[in-house]
Amino acid sequence: MRQVLIFGRRRQGKSTLAYALACSQKSHVVIFDPNGQYTSFAPISDMDDMVDALISEQPTIRYQPLSDRPAEEWEPFADVVWEFRDYALIIDECSVIQSATYIDSRLERFLRRAPDDVVIIQTTHRPVDTNKLSRQLATDVFCFQTRMKADLDMMRNDFSPDMPEAVQALPEYHVLHYWGGRGGSYEHLIWNHPKDWYARIGTDRNARAGANIRTSSRVGRVADSSGFRLQPA
Repeated sequence: MRQVLIFGRRRQGKSTLAYALACSQKSHVVIFDPNGQYTSFAPISDMDDMVDALISEQPTIRYQPLSDRPAEEWEPFADVVWEFRDYALIIDECSVIQSATYIDSRLERFLRRAPDDVVIIQTTHRPVDTNKLSRQLATDVFCFQTRMKADLDMMRNDFSPDMPEAVQALPEYHVLHYWGGRGGSYEHLIWNHPKDWYARIGTDRNARAGANIRTSSRVGRVADSSGFRLQPA
């Protein structure tokens, strides 16, 4: 099972990258969208509608909590989604259901027990916003530019001693991909052509553009030995 973490400040492109990665892996994408980032797609806020959308296998399903307590709405959402298979789940702004000292039990279930045909992609602003379990079980980590010492120290300790220097030097919209390689080794590559994966997710026109990201895992301009293959929109 692929488990992805994406770290980046606002407007760096982490939600867009999450959607591009999801579409490159699965034909069905489910989004938990507490901050309303994916406005290209009609929101669902009712569990019966959510079940109907999952049964009908809509290509992109966006659940947007209505209350100011998204963690409470995550619970029934997670219970419904758990019963289905073969999709990519984007948990945008995942810090609403975890912290350095706490992790929601349903998120823990997804991380530990989701079947191999489910891809989990979490986004948040900073590594320090995540629980250690999320970092330990991540197969892929994407980091946009940051210079915050606490985050750099966590990258050094939890991922790679080379990661902080590379992340600090990233230009705007470029992202470092870090993943586990063969034999327990780790590799990284800077994705330095953001147009290859970027498509706005905030208008109907760009929702169609985003759909063009869907592609075979064997083709695409952005490619590395981790297995991610993306096609430009």
